[in-house]
Amino acid sequence: MEIYNKLFKILKQDDLLLTPNQRLIRFLHKAYAAYQQAQHKQVWPSLRIFKLETWLTLQWETQLIQATGFPYRLLTTHQERMLWQSIINQSDTHFLNPDHIAKTAQQAWQINMLWQLDGNITPLQASHETTAFKTWSERFVALSTEYACIDLARASTLLMACFKNKNLTPPSRIFLIGFDEINPQTKKLLQQLEQLGSQVSYFVASSSKTWVRRLAVENTATELQTMARWAYQQWQAGKKTIICAVPQLLAIRTQVLESFTEIFTQLNPACAERLPFNIAAGRKLSEFTLIQSALAIIQTQASQPLSKISKLIQSPYIGYADDEKSPRAQLSIYLRRHAENTLALKQLALLSQQQHCTQLNQLISQLIPLIDTQPIQQLPSQWTKHFVKKLQAFCWPGQCQLLSEDDQLIERWSELLNELSSLDFILGEINQEAALQQLTQLANELLFQAKTAYDTPIHVLGLLDTAGLCVDSLWIMGLDEQAWPASAHPNPFIPYAVQRDNATPHACNEREFYFSSLVTQRLLNSADSIMLSHSIQQDEQALRPSALIRHMPSIEASDLELPDYQNSVQSIWNTRDWEYYLDETAPTLLADELSTVSNQLFKSQAACPFQAFAKFRLKTQFYDLPSLGLSKSDRGSLLHRVIELFWNNLSDQASLLKQPAHSLQVFMNQAIDTAIAEFSKKRPLTFSPHFIAIERERLQQRLMKLIELDKNRLPFTQVIHEQKQHVTFANLVLSLRIDRIDTLSDGSQLIIDYKTGESKPSLGWSEERLDEPQLPLYCLSLPNVSGCAVIRISSHSIESQGYSEKETGLCHVIGTAKDKNIPSTWPELLNFWKTRLENLALQFQNGVATVDPKKETTCEHCHLQLLCRINHYEKSN
Repeated sequence: MEIYNKLFKILKQDDLLLTPNQRLIRFLHKAYAAYQQAQHKQVWPSLRIFKLETWLTLQWETQLIQATGFPYRLLTTHQERMLWQSIINQSDTHFLNPDHIAKTAQQAWQINMLWQLDGNITPLQASHETTAFKTWSERFVALSTEYACIDLARASTLLMACFKNKNLTPPSRIFLIGFDEINPQTKKLLQQLEQLGSQVSYFVASSSKTWVRRLAVENTATELQTMARWAYQQWQAGKKTIICAVPQLLAIRTQVLESFTEIFTQLNPACAERLPFNIAAGRKLSEFTLIQSALAIIQTQASQPLSKISKLIQSPYIGYADDEKSPRAQLSIYLRRHAENTLALKQLALLSQQQHCTQLNQLISQLIPLIDTQPIQQLPSQWTKHFVKKLQAFCWPGQCQLLSEDDQLIERWSELLNELSSLDFILGEINQEAALQQLTQLANELLFQAKTAYDTPIHVLGLLDTAGLCVDSLWIMGLDEQAWPASAHPNPFIPYAVQRDNATPHACNEREFYFSSLVTQRLLNSADSIMLSHSIQQDEQALRPSALIRHMPSIEASDLELPDYQNSVQSIWNTRDWEYYLDETAPTLLADELSTVSNQLFKSQAACPFQAFAKFRLKTQFYDLPSLGLSKSDRGSLLHRVIELFWNNLSDQASLLKQPAHSLQVFMNQAIDTAIAEFSKKRPLTFSPHFIAIERERLQQRLMKLIELDKNRLPFTQVIHEQKQHVTFANLVLSLRIDRIDTLSDGSQLIIDYKTGESKPSLGWSEERLDEPQLPLYCLSLPNVSGCAVIRISSHSIESQGYSEKETGLCHVIGTAKDKNIPSTWPELLNFWKTRLENLALQFQNGVATVDPKKETTCEHCHLQLLCRINHYEKSN
């Protein structure tokens, strides 16, 4: 930092310092403080230092306040873009991405102003783009005049007149620091200030003892790791200012952060408390959970998708989140299991009260009136007030302990809301959707980087952020021939020849090479020790070093003597001392551990013992978000209810057979209407008139197929549906719910289970581990059962399978079955099932929890892979 001392020695109190970026200002303030302290001073006047654009803005506001110059208020960058976008939206041409077009048009306008281009276009230069831009530009000037406002690019030109007319006082001395180049408009302004008596000087900080080497590495990941190890080495060596320059830093910010954090914390675990580096690239405001929660509250409408509601009610940034953390989690689970895909806010308020989320109920109740009474259209500033009321209704940002970063985020959020309010004169009255779009767009565009409470010795910067800095050690990465110089991308709204001839930014490859040369030369004089690196390969493509650094002396990574480093995975692997311990037995089931169980326990134990252990003893559950419409389970439940209601009007097969067709149709309609009415109360949004019409047709088709099947069966009398009872089997209390029990002509009972859907999974009733143990359990738990059958009802067919002691018209008669593994008599079959089901029950009670899926497809329908680690287990074997 001592390099700047020769500047500080000659500075006077009213001298003006101008820089191209804010980072250099902070750097110079720090260097100036060190200089003054070295002079044993305790108090000193602050530097009069500004970013160039900030100083121009201040000058314009000064002449505006004094009312001695031009009466135009200055447009912010976003206001300017919205003005361009409104002009483009009103044009005859439709664009898929008007926001991108507006950005490009805004850039073209700034290039025209800053490089003082002639707006006239010759016939040979004319194109659809340039012609459209000329029309938009004229409209932009007209609207700016109408709104009494002006953009900074034009205002800078008018400032020349303000200084010339003595409406503004020219600075006595101006020092420009860190500019790689200055645009023609600024040059002209500075020349005029010189003519008016200002002394303009350019200060270039450069090191007199520069050591430079070039390093080739395998790929970008290795390059990042090597650079981070070097930065750590320089820090440990006592270097006070270390810079790592990364082209396109914003694009690879995450990888940079991960590499630096892992390497520094592994080489020095104490770094985890206070990282000695900062990364200049900010993150989008919308990527922070605090801001996401604010946007979620603002976007809340009378009805919301359940996915958004579930995320919102569990946010830590709404009122009383800590007090109701568990009840709100339970409410989210309840909604996933029972609610529709879309939920009304009023229904959510009722459910939150029922699920003991009293405070959440109050928050929602405060929000509902704001939504119900919101106007259709109003000014952006009025929408801002409305959004703030919504946030206040939900007590955002809650009562949780906010970090320093959160406080800064809230401050930035307030600025964002002010930006939205400032669009009144441009957008006029808009609806809420448009206001939300503007707010979301702002949150997506604004970058945020938290200010740390301490200064760090290591700075990871973009190439242009290094302007004007002179440090102890510098590493510049990514200097391959494809990335540096960057490729040209001229603006489509300005004739290419005009851009090329005037050397505007990104106009052509020659211009990019020239600018990159300036930056490279400046960087090569900005540190005592400089490392230049590039990858030799990217995506199987060989890379060469940039022509701008190819002549530099090279060095091998081994020559740098960097600290040894292995990533965490390699470190664990290299220090491995494997000890295999396979525990597949849980503690024995306690007598009072489970009050009741369902047949699903036996199904899970048969499918995979670990699955049963996890579900019924560890109580693991998977709660997926509801699907659109009805799920397969819901459709099955609805059909079950229709069948039950239909048979409530009939007592037996004889009653069914004697009913005329129109009477059966009446019974069918009644059953379907009643069932749909019951389900509609639970899912009012799903059961729209159109959906009901489709569902009625589906239910009627399936019910007709079942009626025809029952008509053609052997006689049966009493029909019982949905019978619930508790029975004890193998010391387990089972809670049973039987779809249907028919009494046959001999007085015995046939148990029936309905299955819906197109798939036909195996029952596995002749195997050691029964795939579908439900009906065998029912047969063993009830007296006087002579058979069981599964009736599968699909859109295309209806079929049945099962076993019975005598002919029923639904099942295979025992002894005639094709499966040779099935016993030949009904009592033997019951005993066969009893032995196997008791064995499953005994395994469960004894704690057998082996990861042993019965079939390859078992794991496809299980959500426990992360718990059982079967994939890791198979690889280990």
